[in-house]
Amino acid sequence: MGDASSKFPYSGMLYRSRLDLGTFDECVELDVTREGIRVLGKHCVSGLVIPTKPLGSPDLLEGAHRLSTCLPDKCSAQYLLELANLSFVYPLFNDFSCSTSETGSEFTWDDYVVILFFALVVLVLLGATAYDWYAVGKRHVLVQAFSMLHNGRKLLQISRGSSDQVLVIHGLRVISMMWIVAGHSFVSKEDKVDNVEATLRFQFSRKSFYITTAYLAVDTFFFLSGFMLPYQYLKAKPQPLKEHVKRVPALILHRYVRLTPVAFVAFITFTSVFKHLGNGPLFHLALKQERDYCLDYWWSYFTYLQNYVNHQDVCLVHTWYISADWQMFLISPLILIPVALAVRRHFKAVMVGLGVVNVLVAAVPIALKFTFEDYDNAFETHSRLTGYFIGFGLGVFMRERSDQKLRCSKLTNAALWAVALLLLAAATAAYKELQLMIHSEQDQSYSTWVIVLRSGWCLGLCWVVYACHNGRGGAINWLLTTPLVQVLSKLTYCMYFTHLSFVLYFNATTRSLKLFSQFGEIWDAISVYMMTMVLSVFATMAFESPIIVLEKHLLSGRGLLQAKRTHGFNGPDITNVPQ
Repeated sequence: MGDASSKFPYSGMLYRSRLDLGTFDECVELDVTREGIRVLGKHCVSGLVIPTKPLGSPDLLEGAHRLSTCLPDKCSAQYLLELANLSFVYPLFNDFSCSTSETGSEFTWDDYVVILFFALVVLVLLGATAYDWYAVGKRHVLVQAFSMLHNGRKLLQISRGSSDQVLVIHGLRVISMMWIVAGHSFVSKEDKVDNVEATLRFQFSRKSFYITTAYLAVDTFFFLSGFMLPYQYLKAKPQPLKEHVKRVPALILHRYVRLTPVAFVAFITFTSVFKHLGNGPLFHLALKQERDYCLDYWWSYFTYLQNYVNHQDVCLVHTWYISADWQMFLISPLILIPVALAVRRHFKAVMVGLGVVNVLVAAVPIALKFTFEDYDNAFETHSRLTGYFIGFGLGVFMRERSDQKLRCSKLTNAALWAVALLLLAAATAAYKELQLMIHSEQDQSYSTWVIVLRSGWCLGLCWVVYACHNGRGGAINWLLTTPLVQVLSKLTYCMYFTHLSFVLYFNATTRSLKLFSQFGEIWDAISVYMMTMVLSVFATMAFESPIIVLEKHLLSGRGLLQAKRTHGFNGPDITNVPQ
C-alpha cells in the first residue's frame, strides 16, 4: 500500500501537475485475508492534500498538492484525521473519490434490462440479415428495416449528383465532425496532463487557433440545419395557409421520432452499463457526476430543454446542440410558413424580409448580453440563431432560383472564392483573438462580438455551398463530395452522440498523467474519430436506419409486404434532422 501511494516530495514539483494518481492497479489488486478478516486495497484520488498556504487560510486548497493514497478499505478519512490529531483543521485526508476492486462491479436491475435490450437488438439484426440473405422474392418491411445487408447497401450508396441534390453539405458535415472531435478531445484533457503550464501556454497562444476555434464547427451544423429546412420544404407545390398549419404537428412529430431513438440509446448506455466497461483512479468519480446529471434531468434531456433548464449540469454535455437545434426547428414555422406563402409571387420582398430577420437575430442577443451582464449561458439558443437563419435564407434563394445557373468569368469566380475563404479565415482568426482578450481582460463584453463573427463565418459558407452546387467549386467541390465523404456524412448524427463517450472513457481510465504535446493531441483525436466511426456504423444500422425505414413506410400509406426501394437508409434525414 505504501508503494502504491503517491510520494512527497516528488521530482519536478515546480513544473509538474500538483495532482498525482499514485499506482492505481497495484493498490486495487490487493486482496488479503488474515484470520478471517478480508482487507482490500482502497485507492483514493487526492486522498492526502498538502497545502502550500498556512492552515486556516480561506483558500487553503488553492495550489495545494493533491496526492493519492492506498489504504485498507475499512480505513476512513475521519479516522486518519483523528489518528494524526488534525481533525481541527480542514480535512487534509479525504475519501470522496475512492475505489476498490469491487467498486462498480455490482449489477443492478436496470443494468440487466439494458443488457437484455442490446441482446435482443443484436438477435433481431442477425435474424433479419439472415432472412434477407436467404429469402427470395418480396420481403417484409421489418426485414428490410433491420437487415444489415439492406442498410449496409444504403449506407454505401453513392449519389452522382443532380440539380436537386446539394452534395457539398456532406463534406461540410464530415469536416465539422472531425473538428468537433478534435476540439472535445483537447478540451477534456486541460487539467489531466502532467505539464499543465505548457498546456495553458499553448491554449492561450495564437498557434492553437486550429483546435480552440472548433466552436465554429457547431455553427456550421446550425447553418446546414437552417439551409436544408426551406430547401426541402419549398420543393412541394404551393398550398393555402390552412394546409401549411395542418402539417406543423406532423413535422414536429417526425422530427422528434428521428432525433430520439439514438438519444435514448445513448442515455440508457451511459446511465447503466457504461460503468462496467472500465476502471481507473478517476473513472467512477467522473461517471457518477455525469450520471447524476442525467438521472436528475432526464426529463429535460428527452424534451430537449437542457441548454436552458440545466445549462450548468447538462446530461451528456455535447447534447446541448440537439436541444438548441430542436428549439430552432420549433420556431422555424413562424418564418417558414409566411415564406412558403409569399415567395413565389414576391421573391425579392421575401429575401429582404429574411435579411431583416438575420439582423434582428444578431442584434437582440447582443442587446440582451449588455442588459443582463450576469447571465452566463454558453449553450443558449438565441445567440446561435444567426447561423441558422443565414442558412435558411440561402436555402430559400437556392430553391427558388434552382433553375438559374451561376454565370461568371473564371476571374470573377476566383475573386469571389478568395473573398469567401478570406472571410472564413478572418472569422477564425478573430475568434481566436477574442478568446485571448476574454482570457486576459476577463471582459465578457467581448463575447458579444462572437455573434458577429458567427455571421461572418456563415456568410463565407454561403458561397461555398452556392458555388459548389452550381459547378464553380473546382477542387474544393471534388473534395467535399467524394464517395468516402458521402458515406461518412451518413454517420455524423451517431458520431456526434458517441464520440464523447470515447473521450470520457480514455480520460477516466488513465492511470497516470501524460505529457501534453501537439502531436499527441492530434494522435488522440484521430484515434477517437476512428473508433467513433466504427461504433457509429453499428449504431446507425441498429437504431437510426430502422426508424427511418419504418417511418417512411408508415407515412407512405402502403401495405406491409414490401417496402419501396426508396424506403431504405439514405443517411441522416437532411430534411428535418440536419446532423
